[in-house]
Amino acid sequence: MKVSDLEGKVLGLYFSANWYAPCRSFTSQVLIGAYQDLKSNGSNFEIVFVSSDEDLDAFNNYRANMPWLSIPFSDLETKKALNSKFDVEAIPCLVILHPKDNKDEATLHDGVELLHRFGVQAFPFTKERLEELKLEEKEKHERQTLTNLLACHNRDYLLGHPAPRQVSSYLASLKFNLISLQAVLILCCCQNCSFKTFNDL
Repeated sequence: MKVSDLEGKVLGLYFSANWYAPCRSFTSQVLIGAYQDLKSNGSNFEIVFVSSDEDLDAFNNYRANMPWLSIPFSDLETKKALNSKFDVEAIPCLVILHPKDNKDEATLHDGVELLHRFGVQAFPFTKERLEELKLEEKEKHERQTLTNLLACHNRDYLLGHPAPRQVSSYLASLKFNLISLQAVLILCCCQNCSFKTFNDL
């Protein structure tokens, strides 16, 4: 692909190396899935791998599993220039570049953290979108329930014992939140009440 074909896209520069286990883990467990999800949804997103591998074989083996673009291993000058420009001191590092040259959101250096924290919901990685997600996260924590903690969008049950029997979820019907539960526990401890008394509450 020509570099000019990347114009107008949200671009992730992925600084990584095959020899470093956290890089391999992030690549296989987080980034590949996120990239494929975004591409299948038609998102205007692309990744370019900037290798820190020590030899061509390691580069080729690592790159073989990557569905995105790469700086050629032999182009040391470009790799060094990118590392210097974006002050890459640790890997894995995902630098997000936006097509609009806006100082507030043109460059994000914490793409790895954002994908761990928000997944593909962070796209397009703009300041506005990230503020929305942080607000949603704050509101979710403030109204925390057992359902929020123990269930997810595609699972509302728990596994019983012995597995694989499923316990039909009663979590959604619980009316108390964690703050209320903590208040009850504190009250019981202060009054030195028994477990039987707690059950009677």
